[in-house]
Amino acid sequence: MTIKEAFEHLDALRVANALNIEYRLVCKWRDREQVPVFWRTRFVNLMNKHGVEITLRDLAGWIK
Repeated sequence: MTIKEAFEHLDALRVANALNIEYRLVCKWRDREQVPVFWRTRFVNLMNKHGVEITLRDLAGWIK
């Protein structure tokens, strides 16, 4: 699953509220389709908690 697909299931506002960070920052992640390294584990855990199947491997797109 890609970051774009994950944000289709759980919108940026809910992610920002759950991670307690600014909405505009999460919108940058969504638009660039990149989650900073520091936030990747928390992002994956949040998505999985809400039933969105995404892994760290998905976020690190260069790993095949």
